[in-house]
Amino acid sequence: MKEHFIFLKSVMLKSPRGRIVSLGLIVALLVAGGLILWKSPWHASIEAARCETGGDQFVNFDRTDPPRPLAAAFVDAEGASRSIADYSGKGLVVNFWATWCGPCVREMPVLDRLREQIAGDGIEVIALSEDRGGSEIVENFYRKNEITGLAVLLDPGRRALREANVANLPTTLLINRHGNEVIRVVGVAEWDAPETAAFVRACLGGDAAG
Repeated sequence: MKEHFIFLKSVMLKSPRGRIVSLGLIVALLVAGGLILWKSPWHASIEAARCETGGDQFVNFDRTDPPRPLAAAFVDAEGASRSIADYSGKGLVVNFWATWCGPCVREMPVLDRLREQIAGDGIEVIALSEDRGGSEIVENFYRKNEITGLAVLLDPGRRALREANVANLPTTLLINRHGNEVIRVVGVAEWDAPETAAFVRACLGGDAAG
């Protein structure tokens, strides 16, 4: 048996076809090993650690354990259907808000500044308005408050709100690149603070958990 293995090894290394076969086997083994690590509890725990918080600034940041898939649908300013699936492969900061919600009004410019800070990290900030007055009321609010980077997105019938099981405004969900909620924030947060922006990058950037 040992002699057969040595002979096979010699043939594979000496012939061009053998070298190609050898290379193919090596690549296959590396890919298989990578998939095993990707699905392993060890990998999941490392990725989950990216979403760990500490300190008073993150007091209302609660980890969603296990991560929860979200496939909420909504509409844009023109009434075209959109959904979380449209942002596949990106990290998402999904905020539920309304112009009649005082804390939301204060938080929207902060979220707009967060969007500027993480724009190059493959992470989107999505603000879903729960206003019943249509896109005009949101557009007027954006103009008045000089919010220039957030798209006008609406949640007619509050379907996305129910799908996400959101009970209070504002509520913000951090959705990883697999479409799973990993962090839920009920109430306002200092989204534009350097520490918060760094946390969002660490939690949602790269290959986030879930």
